[in-house]
Amino acid sequence: MFVLCVSQNKQGVPSLDFKISGNNKTDNHGCSSNCKCRCLNISDGVLADCSALGLTKFPQIQEGVVSVNLSFNLLTHLHDARYLPKTLKYLDLTKNKITKFKNDELGPFSAIHNIISLNLSSNFLSLDVNTYYTGVFQNLKYLQYLDVSNNSNANKSYYCPDKVFQELSSLQSLSIDGVQNVTFGKGFSTLTNLTMLRITGIAVKRIINREYFDNFPNLEHLDLSATSEWRNITDFALTNFEKGALQKLSKLLYLDISYHRKLRMCGFRNVTNDLPKTSIRILKANYLECERSVSTVLFVEDIKSLNNTKLEELYIDGNNLEETDYLVPRHLPQSLNYFSARDNRWVINRYAYFYISGLTGIKTVDLSFQNKHQFSQSKNAWLCSEVFHETTHCICDRVPDYVNESSFLNGGLHKDILRASKKIDKFPLITSCIPYDATFFELALIPVKTETIIIESAKVGENFPPIYFSTSSVKKISLRNNQIYSFTGPICNLTELQYLDLSSNRAVDISSYVFGSLIGLKHLEIDNNLLGNSNIFHMNKSVFIFENQTNLMFLHVVKSTIYFIPEFSVQFIKTKYYFNGSQFTYGLEYFYLSYARPTIYRYKLESDIIFV
Repeated sequence: MFVLCVSQNKQGVPSLDFKISGNNKTDNHGCSSNCKCRCLNISDGVLADCSALGLTKFPQIQEGVVSVNLSFNLLTHLHDARYLPKTLKYLDLTKNKITKFKNDELGPFSAIHNIISLNLSSNFLSLDVNTYYTGVFQNLKYLQYLDVSNNSNANKSYYCPDKVFQELSSLQSLSIDGVQNVTFGKGFSTLTNLTMLRITGIAVKRIINREYFDNFPNLEHLDLSATSEWRNITDFALTNFEKGALQKLSKLLYLDISYHRKLRMCGFRNVTNDLPKTSIRILKANYLECERSVSTVLFVEDIKSLNNTKLEELYIDGNNLEETDYLVPRHLPQSLNYFSARDNRWVINRYAYFYISGLTGIKTVDLSFQNKHQFSQSKNAWLCSEVFHETTHCICDRVPDYVNESSFLNGGLHKDILRASKKIDKFPLITSCIPYDATFFELALIPVKTETIIIESAKVGENFPPIYFSTSSVKKISLRNNQIYSFTGPICNLTELQYLDLSSNRAVDISSYVFGSLIGLKHLEIDNNLLGNSNIFHMNKSVFIFENQTNLMFLHVVKSTIYFIPEFSVQFIKTKYYFNGSQFTYGLEYFYLSYARPTIYRYKLESDIIFV
């Protein structure tokens, strides 16, 4: 086909350049007058990718193109769109220098009135009546997604002309700045299709008052999160979230208030207070404390209101939590199936055991990266400093009334915990899970339906003792990059476990019975340890380490300093597995492979079992 390519000369008069192109999926000349634009076939048409080309003017886009990407250029104003096709549905103008919309009789976007997605984020379209004049959106009756966020970043007063936005009758998703003095007036209440709202720059306003969301009755997804990088903590800090601010959002399913480090856990409590009046399913409240502030505590009153919701996922990462009221698990909703508390300061204590069995909905728990603050902070951590009394005052305001712990614990704890607490210091060597005796095993209390446990880089240390898991439903455990020096075991009641990662623990010893009851194991990683120092590899009983792993598909032992492996347990592995064994050191000849193919020592069998 013939395509007209236009290049700009010094006088601004386009020069014509005819080229012939084929029907390739990617065609550099088939959709735009600028030959540097890429043309890509997408699901519903052609995408003209003209991003990051240093453009100061709109190129002419061929009719038939449905998506145009002009992000990361130097455009200063919205063109009258005469160079854009009528077939256009998606327009991305992110990261330009646009300061105003065209203002004439037809209004902007008159030639592309079928557009459904418009991204104008990170420009200079100030949120005021001069920029957003009456009629600016009159041609966008079909627009569903609008992003005008990160445009109003100056520390000054703004005004949101709500009547202008009410012209967007089909709008479903809006990203907008919630800067100083901005309120969302009654004009937004007419946007009955608006279900998703993302507000940026909200830190400048400092306070979310009770009336802030009154004109968004149909919201289902609300994102108030800030970024992890601070600009000026004095100006950009949300400090107060008033109770009642969310009470009218009865359809709300998703809420994110993360990275408002001045909000603290006191603000978190005000947020959870309103959630029973919503339909909340996912709550993200990450990094609400400054990295360098003192440790804090999660109290019952912080989350008590959640028990009257159908919350399914809860994220409270990076909140400097060192302890938790031991009654907290009792007040989490049974609907909760995903719990994440990464990057805190927790240590194992009584709260890790009490009422865990009541969390019948939990399937995944992620407690990785505990106490990371001791050796790592983000580069801008110093920007978020606070006076000591701010955090301590917040904690003191939330401390519950005194509870007689001794009388409560004596009557309420699980009988196995009481038995385990009476363990004798000297007990016989435990090599099997049967019979089970609570006085000889560590008891791991796990919510009954838990399927995934992730505790990575959390400084979990010492020996992996004889341990009995309270539920057999767990399918995946990752304990990589901790400080477990010995894999002793046995690990009991995990008959459904398929994935186990114990890598990077610097373990120096392993027993022959540690994996004995893990009959369903398919994926095992014990690489980057020091297992070569274990005496077991100089004893005949090493043959029993993987005796019961007949379903194993992947075994990773890289960088574990294992140099000699006599009569290993490979005889228990079926022909459907293979060794990627080209890096075996000497001792390979001692492997007994009853079903091996002749090429085993040169290439592989049929699995992903790796030794180095």
